[in-house]
Amino acid sequence: MTTLTRPLPGIRFQTVVPSPPEVLPRMDIAAFVGLAARGPLNLPVAVEEIGRFRDIFGPDLPLAWDSKLGQMQTAHLGPAVEAFFRNGGQRCWVVRVAAAGKRAAWYLPGLFQADTLAPASIAARCPGSWADDLRVGTVLHSETVSITFDEPGSLPETAVSFRLRGERVQIGDLLRVDFDEVQLFLAITAVETQAAQQQATAQPYWIEKTAVGSPLPLPTTATAALRLTFDLYVWYNEQLIGHLPKLGFHRDHPRSYHKLPTDATLFARHDDNGNPRLFTDFEQEAARQPRFPLAFTGGDGSWTLPLGMADLPDSDRSVLPHTDRDPKRKLHRDGLDKFGVNLFLDPNLGTVGSRALPSAANDKFYLSGEALTGIHAVWPLEEVTLIAVPDAVQPGWDFMPAEQVQPLAAPHLITVSEVAGGVEIEWTAVSEATTYRLAWSREPDFAAAEVIETANTTITLPLPSDCPTHFYYRVHAQRGGERSAWSNTLTLLLPQQSFMACPEQQPPPLELSLYETETDLHFAWSASPPAAASYVWQWAGEPDFGAGVKTAVLSHPAHTIPKPAALSYFRVRQQPDGTWSNTVSYVPPPPSAWRLNDPAPDDEATTLLTVQQALLHLCAARADLFAILSLPANSRRPVAERHAAEQHQQRLLTSVGGESNILSYGALYHPWLIQPQGSGSSYAATPPDGTVCGLFAHRALERGAWVAPANVPLSSVVSLAPAIDSRQRPSFYDRQINLIHQGPRGFLLLSADTLSQQADLRPINVRRLLILLRRLTLREGQTYVFEPNSPAFRRLVQHRFEQLLALLYARGAFAGETADMAYQVVVDDTLNSRQSVDQGRFIVELRVAPSQPLAYITVRLVQTERAGLTVTEV
Repeated sequence: MTTLTRPLPGIRFQTVVPSPPEVLPRMDIAAFVGLAARGPLNLPVAVEEIGRFRDIFGPDLPLAWDSKLGQMQTAHLGPAVEAFFRNGGQRCWVVRVAAAGKRAAWYLPGLFQADTLAPASIAARCPGSWADDLRVGTVLHSETVSITFDEPGSLPETAVSFRLRGERVQIGDLLRVDFDEVQLFLAITAVETQAAQQQATAQPYWIEKTAVGSPLPLPTTATAALRLTFDLYVWYNEQLIGHLPKLGFHRDHPRSYHKLPTDATLFARHDDNGNPRLFTDFEQEAARQPRFPLAFTGGDGSWTLPLGMADLPDSDRSVLPHTDRDPKRKLHRDGLDKFGVNLFLDPNLGTVGSRALPSAANDKFYLSGEALTGIHAVWPLEEVTLIAVPDAVQPGWDFMPAEQVQPLAAPHLITVSEVAGGVEIEWTAVSEATTYRLAWSREPDFAAAEVIETANTTITLPLPSDCPTHFYYRVHAQRGGERSAWSNTLTLLLPQQSFMACPEQQPPPLELSLYETETDLHFAWSASPPAAASYVWQWAGEPDFGAGVKTAVLSHPAHTIPKPAALSYFRVRQQPDGTWSNTVSYVPPPPSAWRLNDPAPDDEATTLLTVQQALLHLCAARADLFAILSLPANSRRPVAERHAAEQHQQRLLTSVGGESNILSYGALYHPWLIQPQGSGSSYAATPPDGTVCGLFAHRALERGAWVAPANVPLSSVVSLAPAIDSRQRPSFYDRQINLIHQGPRGFLLLSADTLSQQADLRPINVRRLLILLRRLTLREGQTYVFEPNSPAFRRLVQHRFEQLLALLYARGAFAGETADMAYQVVVDDTLNSRQSVDQGRFIVELRVAPSQPLAYITVRLVQTERAGLTVTEV
């Protein structure tokens, strides 16, 4: 056999895996810390689309009633995250902050503890009032298995052994055997498989249907047993929002409801032993979008028994939480009854400066194993490079139970009768009424009515002199400029005569009544005749039914509607020509007993100032975070707005004391933005934090973090609150407050300044470039640990960093006509002395010239005799 020493001529294919392209560290990932309706507390959660955020953290949390605007103030966290994604963000971390709060809990229908027969409970997956209106139901399922008892006869009290042929059971399964007088439950605690047969041991529980006088005899032959599971359902009103099938009754069952994870467990990055968190299939099913709203929080997970559990899903047999659902204590259950800096800052780290913060945070989190709270929960998240606290601008709230203001009551028309020479009308007196207005007409709808005003409750009118005619009368009360609803209507044929043809019968007046249930208003009225009559029912927001009237034509003397949110008036009449009934009103309860505080004076807005100061310390301590800051909504007058902005900025600068270096790690943005909320059907003014973070992320992904985040149209902004007058803008720019401006291209940021008083660190793109270099250096430096410190090694490190800096230079990160003018990598003996090398240290110094953003373009107009007008850029 001949062996070839070289390959034969021809073509061959060789697969070569290319080296992955050089990727710079990500600079687009943001962290948002704020108030949410639900979700884990003080635990960062990664979110990559707004649907997932809403699934975990819920809709915007209602906080307190804003009396000035007449609307509910909601949390700013949700709108900020939405704006982040709308403006180009792709990934962020969200931290919900609150005090401990209260967790809603339900008794599971038809499920009881095996040992005590106490009702079994389940709880909401996280604290908060978000679960107050959820209803929980259960449905029992069974399948037949055949078992043969090992010891027929009397039932042992501690353990029962039996065999199964063909069927399979597992530890944690629950079987039930039905006898005439007893239901026997077999809770399987051990299983041994031998060929085609299983040997099982179970703890017995029996429930007597009737009193039995002798021990239960076990059958001697194969017996039919039911293997039991149950489904768990959750409804919101009539809508099914959660369903988990085939759940077990003991913690050892792989699908036991005892394994339903809380948010704190599900989103923890490590388990109790510090190991990376691993999820079971059942936990992943509960976490799948939409997130299942319930979790098991208490008890030891011992056996539970289904007794009287429903066979079919039925929301009517579901139950509401058995815990406190008082609306007045809503913010207590949310953990937000007290607004202040403690919500946003870790109690051990909030006042620690940037120099001492790394040691203190690492000791608490890594050495002591304690959780970090508030903004400091972001400390271990290495990928985060932007941070904002949109709810720090909230003015706070107080519990101020408002008295329910009742509208002026309507009088009741008692009688209309003919007296000598006139018509006497009498009605009931109304407390606090000053005058009454009586209306009468020949038409039942009072289309052409005459009105007279009086302070009395009785009046006599002249008797009409024409032929007998039906007259209609009604009255309402007045108090200052306020009017009550109209009374009932009475009719009388006038003038009355001794001998006259039978008058046309008028439908009798209707008396409308109203009663309330928890969610609805129910109306009923007298009917004559009860059959074949139809009715016109009306609903309006004003007592005179002048505008915005809703009408329904009904065939029965009853009607039901959901409770309206605003003051409403109702009336009804019989068709075709019946008179209107009395008017009844509904006054909704105040939307919240919590009232939003007035914005604090500029010299007292300590919560926002303290949080922003701590945020700057956190960013500087990490040295790779940048804070997006905003101003409070103090005033809407341009001069006052400028004064408030300048004063807040000045107090922020002076609050840092001797650590002025931290000021380059944050930027201040103003004014607030009016943007769509949720589906876009409503608009609200929100701080610019989320929008600006989205712009930062988009600019970093598209062009690089070294490019100034400005001069790019903002998405979905419809207006500014307030719009800053052009004459006031220079003052904001001088204060390094980055203004959002409305121009022909849309809403733009026209400056990009940090708060630093050092000219070199004032541009945002310079600080962001330095953050990028730091992250890049840390990433690359990890590969060189424990390498021999030799001249060849130094050249290798120098070459590697020069390659990376050349990439940044080519993309415009550095200024300089040549690479040598733009950057330098120094590794020589001036840095790495013999003493330093002997100590095991190696120092690399990167010297860079950051590119400066082009702030002004000078355009020169030149008029010449020969060329005419020309335009030249200077």
